[in-house]
Amino acid sequence: MEFTESQNLNFKNLSKSSSLAVFAFSIFGLINVLGFTPVFGWQTSTPPILFTVLSIILIFSCFFSAIAFKKASTNFSLIVTTENNDLALLASGGQQLQKAFTWAAVTVLIILIRSVYFNAIYDLVLRKTIN
Repeated sequence: MEFTESQNLNFKNLSKSSSLAVFAFSIFGLINVLGFTPVFGWQTSTPPILFTVLSIILIFSCFFSAIAFKKASTNFSLIVTTENNDLALLASGGQQLQKAFTWAAVTVLIILIRSVYFNAIYDLVLRKTIN
């Protein structure tokens, strides 16, 4: 079963959107890799171990999300350009999209935890010692 022209246009747009997500998660992961240095009050000492662990998990989740979005993007673009394999590509693209959204959710969760942890440490502990 082949898809109609309007359905193929939707898959093409989904492929483009997935490619943008690949770019966004890759850039965010690289920024976190490049910025993996002590920050603010930790400039003269090492950051707490939990902050370091959360940062490492964040970096990996960004790249796993980017990889899954890339695979989904490839599958959706192949639906438009190939014939006789659309349903298998759609199923595979859906599975990869599910993985991508799972990793994206992990990424957002780690960002939230790291942010709360950093704010709690910086605002409640380091600010008191600085003042």
